[in-house]
Amino acid sequence: MATSDRAAAGLVPGTGATIRTEDRAQRRERRIGEFQAGVRPRIASLTLDAPELEDLADSFPGLLFALAVGYNQGPAHDRVFTLLRAGTSLKHVSDTLGLAWWLRRLPASAFSEMMPRLPGEADFALRLGSFIPTDKRRSAAWLLGVSDAYLIGGGEFALWTARAWSTLLTSTPPNRAGLAAAWRWYSDHPGTLGHELLRGGWDPRLSASASVDEINAWLKRVALVEWLGTGQLEPWIPDAQVGPYEFRMLRRAEEFIVAARDLDNCLEQYAGRLANGTSSVAKIMKGGRTIACIEIGLHETDPSMPSIVQLRGHKNKRVPADLWRKAFDWLAHAPIEPFQAERLTPPANDRQSARQMLWAAY
Repeated sequence: MATSDRAAAGLVPGTGATIRTEDRAQRRERRIGEFQAGVRPRIASLTLDAPELEDLADSFPGLLFALAVGYNQGPAHDRVFTLLRAGTSLKHVSDTLGLAWWLRRLPASAFSEMMPRLPGEADFALRLGSFIPTDKRRSAAWLLGVSDAYLIGGGEFALWTARAWSTLLTSTPPNRAGLAAAWRWYSDHPGTLGHELLRGGWDPRLSASASVDEINAWLKRVALVEWLGTGQLEPWIPDAQVGPYEFRMLRRAEEFIVAARDLDNCLEQYAGRLANGTSSVAKIMKGGRTIACIEIGLHETDPSMPSIVQLRGHKNKRVPADLWRKAFDWLAHAPIEPFQAERLTPPANDRQSARQMLWAAY
């Protein structure tokens, strides 16, 4: 093809390359578009008329992101531009900036906030490598979770978070890694309310599934404290002694947790049921020992009156008929006022105080 023909076709002369001018623009658009929306303007500005920087979008997007957001500002940051223009190896550039080399394996979409400071040691990188998500859509949350874990719990917890990510993704609420990091932090901080709510704390020997069980148990206790607040519920039905049985209403979060431990059941997970404002729970004691619990809700045909929703013993086992009779006697002889949701709903300021007490230390 003649030179004039090549020019007419829009081909760029050079070392055998046949890249259309319009393709270069499309490539630039694609490269910038692979980054998350919030950083694209900075990527575009940084790489304008700087092909050696733009090429990082394909070869090391994490390094390009770090430069765009001003990671490790100072002499090292400024020197990196000189090194890149000189064609220095990316490994040397990465080391100069103090950026972990293993981050090169992550796609542009993984970088959504300020560049995390993560260890670059070979042993850490080797152990972490097999846990990097293959699904690009999960890489940003994974990286943020590993970064939070490292900042809060160190390298071992970061590696655990990376390994347990798929389990965390399917077995815990939103903000999974952040909540796991909070659980890890409270495990090492006795004397805090968050530590007191632990059923079991962080142990690197625990499997991912066992750790997630502990995290979820802790989160349910946290939810109970956040709902019940710092005060106590005003019971709809008063405590009473009926024969050998003592019916004692649960009013505070710690009472639910202790009763759940004594009965080996799920009372500590009752925040959701209490939040509807129609349930009350009492523990039943005999001879000073907790033997059962009873949930009182609204009667299905007369919602102003109480009804027994469930009555269960240790490990949610059935209870003897005599206890059922005594429970009905308790309701039958109790001075009951018409139902008022306000009695079973903690004041908003109590709940706010509880949240502040719980999370202030963290």
